[in-house]
Amino acid sequence: MDRQNSWNRSVLLCVTVLFLLMLFINEVSAEKKIYNGTGEYTMSDYESPNVAEQRALTKAMENVREQAGIFVESYTKMDNMSVSDDMVSMITIKSLRIVKQSQRKEVGNNGDVRVFVDITAELDSAEIGKILKEKAEQKLIDEKIYRKLREEISKDEKETLELKNKINDLKKNQQLITDLQISLKAKEQKRVSYQKVYECFGVDLKKDERISKLKEAIALYPQNSLAYTKLAISHQVRDEYDEAIKNSDMVLVLNKDIDLAYLIKGAAYYSKAAIYDIAYHSKPVKDVKAMEGEDYKKVNELIDKAMMDVDKNKKINEFAKKAVDNFSKAISYEIDDKEKLIILKGRGNSYKLLKDYGNALADYSEKIKISSNLGIQDYVDYMSRGDVYDTMGEYKNALLDYNKSIQLNNKNAVLYVLRAELLHKKGNIDEAIADCNSALKLGWEDKERMYNIRAFCYLRKGDYTKAKNDVESALAINNNSGEAYYYRGIINFVMDNYDQAIRDCDKAISLLKKNDELSGAYCNRGNAYFVKGNYDQAIRDYKKALELHSNPDAAKNLAVVSEKKRQRGY
Repeated sequence: MDRQNSWNRSVLLCVTVLFLLMLFINEVSAEKKIYNGTGEYTMSDYESPNVAEQRALTKAMENVREQAGIFVESYTKMDNMSVSDDMVSMITIKSLRIVKQSQRKEVGNNGDVRVFVDITAELDSAEIGKILKEKAEQKLIDEKIYRKLREEISKDEKETLELKNKINDLKKNQQLITDLQISLKAKEQKRVSYQKVYECFGVDLKKDERISKLKEAIALYPQNSLAYTKLAISHQVRDEYDEAIKNSDMVLVLNKDIDLAYLIKGAAYYSKAAIYDIAYHSKPVKDVKAMEGEDYKKVNELIDKAMMDVDKNKKINEFAKKAVDNFSKAISYEIDDKEKLIILKGRGNSYKLLKDYGNALADYSEKIKISSNLGIQDYVDYMSRGDVYDTMGEYKNALLDYNKSIQLNNKNAVLYVLRAELLHKKGNIDEAIADCNSALKLGWEDKERMYNIRAFCYLRKGDYTKAKNDVESALAINNNSGEAYYYRGIINFVMDNYDQAIRDCDKAISLLKKNDELSGAYCNRGNAYFVKGNYDQAIRDYKKALELHSNPDAAKNLAVVSEKKRQRGY
């Protein structure tokens, strides 16, 4: 019970919003490096001191980054990691911290004012380690934005230099330069805007400081699509999905960075659909234990709000369809295979919420194929595809994928949970029990679910004592576990405690929601009434069981009790 809810919560809280590909490095001793850099800029008489200082600071930072980049590159090579030059630069920007800064000015013989900025920056290898452990999709998007940012700044620098040369030529000929000065000022604002986007690489995605810097960048240059893109990402990571969508739409209005905008919108809509899916299947779990050091309070608040919506299922389909649409638009552009991996994962997850299992399988399988070509194997891909196979009843394929995912990551409890559920359906009881034990040993939080699965397995083995111990453990965690009462009803029936079996079935019927589970509870209660000689109540229960779900046991027992009643003339 609640298997789908457990899976979706795992996807949303552990694996998304977005998705995939975790790259890890070995632990190394933390090392701090100090770098000094100086930037110099000659101020024109039509430029403000603030602009000159900003340009000098940029040059000083470039100086420091060049020095630090050598260490970052060697650090990644220590662990045999292959990263691009752009990735090295991006990691360097994110890990450097200015610890000291000063400005000074010098006036030349010709009256030129030169502005100098001296900085001292610190680079902590522990920070590099954290960045390398970020989700691969985040690093990939950051790298892509960094590359675009560098291109824009290079283009802007070239145009600014051309403007300055024109102004100098006009001044020599004593011609008006007002219009060009206005253009130059606009260029300076644009450059400062891009510089603020640069600075955001060193600020945590969830911090208000990052949001503020990006809004400042947009105020300076409203056409800064990269600022809107990073703002959309920040809101997505902060679980502010509507804001993520709104800022992605602004990128599309500007008609730049379109594939990233559609990708982020797809992720935001998927997250909204997943929230409603969790709300649809069960009440939210309060105070979810932080995973990977993150606080999911806002996620639970969103689930609470979704619980109040009477159109949960409608919202799931609405948002999941929008997610599929946006992911499909993103993948239609010329993008590299690594970006395709992100999109395929998100679209596959969205198809799964729509119960479009054929397309979900196609996307997961294509992702696995591309990953293999890139020399990547991710346990999440096999877990995702295995879950779809499992849902479709293709247990053989599901088991192969679960086995592969555990082979790639044998420390993830959810993998053992999924395989245990599959194995107990297949009748591989001892293996299912072993997987339950592994999940509990690895710290799986939903112990109630594991105790119930293991109880059912012990029931099938005929070990009623162990089965009852697990059921009682599940009820100690949650006294409203319909599944536990259902299993305890079966245990009491086979142990000839018929009155207690009936009471347990009563409780299970009041708590269970799924028709197939309710059908089983009615059938079990009918069995108890049958043995006690209450044929009329037994018949009512068997009929109710058949009304709810196709139940061979209920059909067979209904025929038997009806015949007994006929024979005895009741």
